[in-house]
Amino acid sequence: LENWARSDSPDSAAAIEILDPVLARSGDHARRIAIRESRFAGAPAGERTRLSAEIRAIYERDMGQPQAAFMQALKAFTDGIDRDGIRPELERLARETEAFEELAEIYESAAEEADAEQKQSLLRRAAEVREQLQQPDDAIRDWKALLELQPQDRQALDSLSRLFEKSQNAKSLSEVLARKAQVAVDPAERLELLTKAGEAYEASGNDPAAIDAFKSALALKKSPEAFVALDRLFGKAKRYLEQADVLDQLAGITNDDTLRLQYLLRRAQLLEKESQHVEALRAFGTVLEVSPLEANAVAGLERLMAVEPVRPDAARLLEPCYRRLKDIKKLVDVLEVRVAIANPELRLPLLTEIAVLREGLGQKPLAFAARLRAFTEAPQDEQTREELERLAADLGAFEELAAAYEDTLERGAEEALADDLWRRLAAIYGDRLQRLDLAARAWNEVLTRDPRNLFVLDALARIFRKTSDFKNLSLVMR
Repeated sequence: LENWARSDSPDSAAAIEILDPVLARSGDHARRIAIRESRFAGAPAGERTRLSAEIRAIYERDMGQPQAAFMQALKAFTDGIDRDGIRPELERLARETEAFEELAEIYESAAEEADAEQKQSLLRRAAEVREQLQQPDDAIRDWKALLELQPQDRQALDSLSRLFEKSQNAKSLSEVLARKAQVAVDPAERLELLTKAGEAYEASGNDPAAIDAFKSALALKKSPEAFVALDRLFGKAKRYLEQADVLDQLAGITNDDTLRLQYLLRRAQLLEKESQHVEALRAFGTVLEVSPLEANAVAGLERLMAVEPVRPDAARLLEPCYRRLKDIKKLVDVLEVRVAIANPELRLPLLTEIAVLREGLGQKPLAFAARLRAFTEAPQDEQTREELERLAADLGAFEELAAAYEDTLERGAEEALADDLWRRLAAIYGDRLQRLDLAARAWNEVLTRDPRNLFVLDALARIFRKTSDFKNLSLVMR
């Protein structure tokens, strides 16, 4: 029967069926296996499948050797005997014998020569087993191989992201997260993935890719976290104008007043740094709207005072700050700037205030200069003339005062104003400067307007007596 079972006869299967119970009862399981193994070489595929299953059953059931059964299953799988059918049993035997490493190896080996569909299945299971065995490098290799066949495989992407995160491989993690974001359908999930990808790119030192990831995230939702990251990244990349735009948007979405002030101030400083003077001026103005006496904003505007195109607007913004701070010296400086561009009706009040503040600071010559300018703007204002003469008396600046009056008269003045100015000039020349000839000329101008004024005639008579101008004195007396 054994010779018949080992032969190529079509009835060999029947011989094995008769002989097998006899050998089983005698416990000669090795012969049972040997007989079946001898049939492999020339047996058709279906018979080889059956023979292999019977051998595994003998090892496991009759001989109590699951490890040998597993090795037989591995051999059959390697030889390509009914791989799909044998896989469940192979998995079961691997669990019972804890032979997962051999299982993973055989799957990886078989995948090399399998077709595309089987290769994906084998690589997937090999990767799962490698993860189970805590072999991250091998698992990563298998998952990557699977992604080459199926670039959008979600399980492979999820597993790789988990493995790279554990190993703190930021570069690889960022690439996987970016791919996951591409295939994500849910906007919330995609936002989260893009944000994590940006963080991973930044951690790996790939700042340009991190910026792109966070920008893509912001296209889905105005996320404070993404804005904060871009603020940091643009700062590192010295892309200050883009950073300023990010800070502006951060200030717009935050509800924290302290943070909002910080964002606005930093934006203004960045714009100033980039010589965007007009925008910087507006930005510092916005800071002052939030915090009217913010020291850094005031300092920024003071720096902008040195930039001619924005100097007047910087002065306008600084004026209320200095008034609140009661910083008279700086207030006068910004008022001086404001006068240069003020409307005519505003110049007199501004110049008057400048003069008062200068005098309060002990800067009488500058106060006098301000009063002179005020007189030039509004010579008809009596109060201005009185204050001007008071300061001229304090400083002994009568020549300057007289010159201002003369200039006004030369430009043409109303009759009443001209009369008053000639009287003042007569007094200045006669009493202060001892220029009797010029005093006489001034009184004569007054006399032409009021020929019968005895006071004027008296003044002229005194002058002519002092100068021994008897001819003119006789005319005056007459």
